[in-house]
Amino acid sequence: MPAASTPTPFHRGELAWLAGLLTVQFALGLGGIRGYGYMGQDFSEHFGQILGFPGTYSYRLTNPPGLYWLGSLIRRHLSDAHCLEALALLTLALNTAALALMFRLTRDMIQDRWMRGAACTVIALVPFRVIHSVVTAADSFTVPVFVLAAWLALRLVANPGSTRHWLALAATLTAGMFLKYTLIGLLPPLALVLGTAVWRQRPATGLARPAAWLGFTLALPATVFAAEQSASRRATPADAPRGWLQPGEPSVMRPRDLLWVQTSDRNLLQAPDYFRGEVYDTRKYSYPGLLYLSTFTDVSNFFQGPPPGLPVGWHERLQAPPERGRTAWSQRLQIWVMHLSLPLALAAVVGTLGCGALAVKGLFRGDSALSPTAAVLTLLALGMHAPVMVGLLRLVDPYVPGFWLPRLAMPSVTTFLVLSFVLADTCLARSAAAGGRVARAVPRLTFLYATACAAVYAGFLAP
Repeated sequence: MPAASTPTPFHRGELAWLAGLLTVQFALGLGGIRGYGYMGQDFSEHFGQILGFPGTYSYRLTNPPGLYWLGSLIRRHLSDAHCLEALALLTLALNTAALALMFRLTRDMIQDRWMRGAACTVIALVPFRVIHSVVTAADSFTVPVFVLAAWLALRLVANPGSTRHWLALAATLTAGMFLKYTLIGLLPPLALVLGTAVWRQRPATGLARPAAWLGFTLALPATVFAAEQSASRRATPADAPRGWLQPGEPSVMRPRDLLWVQTSDRNLLQAPDYFRGEVYDTRKYSYPGLLYLSTFTDVSNFFQGPPPGLPVGWHERLQAPPERGRTAWSQRLQIWVMHLSLPLALAAVVGTLGCGALAVKGLFRGDSALSPTAAVLTLLALGMHAPVMVGLLRLVDPYVPGFWLPRLAMPSVTTFLVLSFVLADTCLARSAAAGGRVARAVPRLTFLYATACAAVYAGFLAP
């Protein structure tokens, strides 16, 4: 891994700004909960499993049992009438804690405080993250698991001899296997990162003990995942509808649909919603276009207020999702966002590719312009996103069920947004060292741009 750099401390004003961001995104989450925003995709199935767990659960389902176990625990021991709201409050709190830890990690990745503030502002209020922090689904747990795993991995990169961090990482990854199957994507990059750290620090910590801990930490969640997949195969009848293409069948979402934009994507600038805009039609839009739309808008209208007259009080809650639509003002704001966020999306692509190349270089050569934190987060995010993209190529129908939505890749998409600022900060630091004037002005302008984007996001997410 690249050599560690000295983190730039947070300024007092910066800390106040970050605290304000945490407060605003938490308030938006509370507003979403009040307006039934937790009743999202597949809500009826999830709620039914919570009500019937464990008797109704089967590994035939696309999710492991963790969400349903936790929801049923809340229902039995905390509140039957308000178990959904309590579960949403819990996931909102966990995601707020994960966001605060992500803020802390940006201190090690981005040296310029204005650029760092811009990165934190974007990931705090980017719509898909705010929305899916409260939606009743296993996706709401992925960012907390990812950020905690990254933090523990960084502790182990610095000191592979720390037994407590190995145990904590093994527990975190194993818990993740009971929450969301896509978290298996963390294991290959963790094997590379931690295996490299164990090998390079063997003169100080020895090799046998850290290597044994590494094997245990990866084998435990991998074994749980393998057992779950075996249970899923046994529970699925032979005549059940196929979700995956057979070997040799052509991909429905082709590689060019997955990797490149198409002419029709221009229509997405009008911010169509999921159902009325019929954005899910096969090959109507490219994956990058659909991902862009669903990252920066409320594509499924989960945070759009319920119809007037619908009860929202604590003692008159509904347990069925209401019909939602956008006001003219919300639609206008979301059209603005589709134009305003284009530079941010393009920068995220460039930042991910650039940081990915630098992280791989640092992994194998030991030197990189990236900090260890940025390198580890980059590799983990790429590892998380890889199974999602491979899966899109092999699904019988990747479009209609919305397998292209960013909720399935929350940790990686959030990290990709941060990497746009990481790469810009790295390039600007070199320019500043050479005496460039642009390097002093760009961070402040970037912060203003990020703040403007975040203000518009909050404008259509607020109740």
